Amino acid sequence: KKMNEFDIYEKIKKLEGAIEKDDNWGGFYFHVDREKAKILPEFLMNINDGMSFVLVDKYPSSENVQKLKKFFELRTEKVLKRIRTMGKKGVKSLLTKGSRWAVDTAFGNEEDMKVTEFSGVFAFADPTVIDYDDFEVALKTMENISNVKIEFWKSDKHLISTIRAGSENFSKSVALKIKESNYLSDEGRKYYGTVGCLSNFAWARRQMISGIMEMAAKDAFGKSVQVKKIADISLTILFDNGKELEYRFNFPKTHDMYLSKEGNELILFRNASYRMVPTNE
Repeated sequence: KKMNEFDIYEKIKKLEGAIEKDDNWGGFYFHVDREKAKILPEFLMNINDGMSFVLVDKYPSSENVQKLKKFFELRTEKVLKRIRTMGKKGVKSLLTKGSRWAVDTAFGNEEDMKVTEFSGVFAFADPTVIDYDDFEVALKTMENISNVKIEFWKSDKHLISTIRAGSENFSKSVALKIKESNYLSDEGRKYYGTVGCLSNFAWARRQMISGIMEMAAKDAFGKSVQVKKIADISLTILFDNGKELEYRFNFPKTHDMYLSKEGNELILFRNASYRMVPTNE
């Protein structure tokens, strides 16, 4: 059963922890003592839904946006044809390595991982807890980016692409097979390994698409154009911070990044401030 944000909020609130709501995004940030924390299948349905930001040092004109879109589609078609060839063994690798898998496969670089939360890798991932049948679901999810939300924005004189994606059908398929459990139980610890796999999958997927966007920009505007990933924020995530279990649902505040909305604009703070206006393309 799919739950909406309010239902998930009400369920987590019963765990008796400290909660902070975010009126800007309608989400919440919650941390619970380990002994009271639970692994909730409903929460994993949308785990590590997040957004990547790729900056292209070109004026965000209609012509440049259309050119970038064209080359992105061409690059994507070539890449997705190759994804199937990595097989289930390759899926196991990205479930473990997250963004590292994508960078090692030539989608982006080390600097991209530095601007990604947790460097885009949860080390506690355990792919042995994932049913082998779901590896096929993961492959199909990686092959299909039709449900990935890609938008283009103006920021000063720069063109910025946002890529919003998570683990989609893969996380839904996996979450339907687990049961609500206490975090510190044997079952709960096993499912925490599942959380790591699903989160790593989402980071690998976003990094792959970000890498394709970087390649497309070079194709469109020449090798000398400056292209860089400036941030990757997880909007929905679950992790053990060493003291408590933290749940974040559509709550883009982190220790070094903050994403807010003002009308139809996005404002990203990470070392520098980026005010983004839609290109309407």
